[in-house]
Amino acid sequence: MPGCSHAYGECDMKIRFIVDSLYVGSQRLCILQAWGVRKITLLDNGRVAMSNPLRQSLYTLDDCLDGGDFKALAAAKSLKRIFPAVVINFTFNSHVHKA
Repeated sequence: MPGCSHAYGECDMKIRFIVDSLYVGSQRLCILQAWGVRKITLLDNGRVAMSNPLRQSLYTLDDCLDGGDFKALAAAKSLKRIFPAVVINFTFNSHVHKA
């Protein structure tokens, strides 16, 4: 992989991609972390619905309660639990936040 010191080393290249919803990106976000990506920006204005945890591994039943958390916020929390050193910015309602 260009930009990496070795197969499992931290990458110094910047990867940018746009995902319409976290439905498509849920597994890809975990894969990016495994590849050494340490800065991620999430963009999603949707809320976690009861059907989401069954299809998307970053969400849990707790994320659905009380109308559902914003998907970007719930995904950021989950990614931080998986790898606490990741830097995550997320946006919903046109405001950028940092996890």
